Amino acid sequence: MKSPILSCAIVLTISLGALSAVYAGSATWSANPINGNWNTAANWMPNTVPNGPADTATFATSQRRSITPTEPTEVNSIVFSAGGSAFTIMSGVGAPLTISGIGIVNQSGLTQTFVSPATLSIFFTDVASAGEQTAFTNSGADVSGGLGGLTQFSGTASAGSATFTNFGTSQTGGATGGTTEFLDNSTAAQGTFVNNGGLATIAHAGSTIFRGNATAGTGSFTNNQGVLISFPGEIDFYDNAGADHGTFINHGTIVFFDSSTAANSIFTIGGSDGGGTISFTDTSSAGNANFTLLEDTEIHVQANANLGNAVMTANGATESGFGSSVDLHDSMTADHATLIANGGTLNGQLGLQGIFDFEDDSTAAEATLIINPGTVADAVGGAIGFGSGASAGDSNITVNGAAVTGDLAEGLLTFSGSARDANATAANASITATGGSNGGRGGDIEFLRDALGGTCSIELLGNAQLDLAPDRVHDLTIGSLAGEGRVFLGGHGLIIGSNNLSTTFAGKIFDGQGGSTPPGFLSKIGTGTLELAGAMSYTGGTTVSRGTLLVTNITGSGTGSGPVIVTAGTLGGAGVISGPVTIGSGSGATAFLAPSAGTNRKSTLTMQSSLTFQADGTYTCTFKARNTKARTDRINASGITINSGASINLLGTVQGQLQIGLAFTIISNTSADPIAGTFSNLPDGGIVTINGNNLQASYEGGDGNDLTLTVVP
Repeated sequence: MKSPILSCAIVLTISLGALSAVYAGSATWSANPINGNWNTAANWMPNTVPNGPADTATFATSQRRSITPTEPTEVNSIVFSAGGSAFTIMSGVGAPLTISGIGIVNQSGLTQTFVSPATLSIFFTDVASAGEQTAFTNSGADVSGGLGGLTQFSGTASAGSATFTNFGTSQTGGATGGTTEFLDNSTAAQGTFVNNGGLATIAHAGSTIFRGNATAGTGSFTNNQGVLISFPGEIDFYDNAGADHGTFINHGTIVFFDSSTAANSIFTIGGSDGGGTISFTDTSSAGNANFTLLEDTEIHVQANANLGNAVMTANGATESGFGSSVDLHDSMTADHATLIANGGTLNGQLGLQGIFDFEDDSTAAEATLIINPGTVADAVGGAIGFGSGASAGDSNITVNGAAVTGDLAEGLLTFSGSARDANATAANASITATGGSNGGRGGDIEFLRDALGGTCSIELLGNAQLDLAPDRVHDLTIGSLAGEGRVFLGGHGLIIGSNNLSTTFAGKIFDGQGGSTPPGFLSKIGTGTLELAGAMSYTGGTTVSRGTLLVTNITGSGTGSGPVIVTAGTLGGAGVISGPVTIGSGSGATAFLAPSAGTNRKSTLTMQSSLTFQADGTYTCTFKARNTKARTDRINASGITINSGASINLLGTVQGQLQIGLAFTIISNTSADPIAGTFSNLPDGGIVTINGNNLQASYEGGDGNDLTLTVVP
């Protein structure tokens, strides 16, 4: 006789097996289910509920097409059969739907809808995909402080080419909007995502969030604004997440945290549907992304974030409101990015253009910066500014002039300082300002307050200009100056040559713009050569302490009306100097006057005032003679003083025997007074022998008071 206990156990085992068969396994939703409950076995054929990691739920045609789980449910895949109906599957209260295997396979040709109401969730895990021609809706919270609906991807799950709409909430008290979230190594793939704004004042919006190593794939993302004074749609990147090759239309908020990156994505911010903001913080990067800022939009870059190789274009207003701006703060770096500030397209004043603003310890690094003018008369040009502590680094900056009229239509580059904080610096930037056309103003470079020039190189083309603010306390040092534009000293000194480059400036230098500006001055430093080829108007004088200053102007004075003092280095050229000239300081390094410095051409340098050689001053005179002809450097000056210790360096090339009596003038004294003093190594009547030819010096030669050399036996 069998044991009654054993018999009961056998019966119980058989019963449990039968129950498992009824309630778990792959199945097809019935054509005539008794209700819309996923977890009712009678609704499936066979009568088993797909609720396991190996199960497949298939949907074909049915009279009931709205379905909701009533307990936590997991399947490997959901298949919508060809020719089937369009279904809506909604996660239930306390009954999240998890898809953990293949994912959704839609063969129906119709859009299949999935809904996560407030607090409810749908999860894609492992390698599951949201499939194609599927639409997901995540609703906002329906109670104060509540949670919105959630669709979440983890593992290596994919959004496929599905569409996701995350709605804002009408509730407050910390209530959240609907959310689509990507974790681990999941991807938005080719999905389409719409994040809508809040539905009431200060209510939160729908959002899409990326964490871990998740990426936006090649998805399309749109953030929309909500009702007035509510939060707009939002996208957040955390950890090492990336925007990949996504396309983003942003009328809301996008934030990159931690080490996340914008990668190779495309961002359009703002426009007719409202403004938007993007923020980079921590050590996040703009990667290789492309950003187009339309009116009423902002990008904020802070902490240790970097712009990578991104392209950012800040545009002016096109309809109403304000232009766009990029604020760069803290220790961020522009890296190798390209930053373009476009001018306004409406006639109006400040605020209607594209603006980049560097502050704190931010740096432009090796970025390319382009500042474009306004495009209509009286529009405002684009602007890039460096505020307290910011640096232009090794960037390349182009400031473009305007092709339209208007006092502010040109591109504008500014460097500013502060009495309390560190001053902005142009550092080692290469800055080119282009000229205007059609009556437009040239590009404008301004050094305000006590901003620093560092070793920057500046080129002013056409009618471009460099301005030093009158309220500066200190003079301005820059690396080099080139071009043919205008410089306004603001009553200060411009010290040129800290980068040791050789350049030519053929423009004009003024004390200032209008009014009674104090005298400004020019100082040459560094080992390079500065050639001044224009007529200058500054009055405070010129100094040379190193390198070479060449004066090659044709009209006016190449050094303004003030004195020229060479304490070290070389003064040369074939131009005209109106102020008195002093070569040497009396003690110290040797200073040179060499008209043909830097060229093989014999040159005549004309001084309309006096010339003085101090004890450490040297006149380097080159000449070339043959038979009855001689070409020589020459100094024309109105009154000449040669102090004890001053010397002359004669560098002559003589071919053959020169004709006795051949004379050439090396200093022409246009004053009626005689030359005061002689060079220490060339006394009056002294003879210099070059290639067998004897040249005798006379300080009473020419018209009676010139320094000449005459061939004697």
